[in-house]
Amino acid sequence: MISNLQTEDLILRPFKFSDTPRFPELAGDTVVAEATLDMPHPYPLEASENWIRNHPKLIDNGNVFLMDNEEFIGTITIRDFIGL
Repeated sequence: MISNLQTEDLILRPFKFSDTPRFPELAGDTVVAEATLDMPHPYPLEASENWIRNHPKLIDNGNVFLMDNEEFIGTITIRDFIGL
């Protein structure tokens, strides 16, 4: 499991259930939906809850969650492509 990493401007940490209400707001943005092949639009709260339930598997696959001043602002995926 990934541990927290904090800089002056950003916190990288695993997702928490308290982030659930913010996720549909961000994921449901039209620009995000247009740039994502498999994300429903509008993004339902249930999808956020399911995503959190799969959190340990997502972390193993390199997903990290971005925070700014303790507010959820997005997610990134970090993968090791060396040796491919």
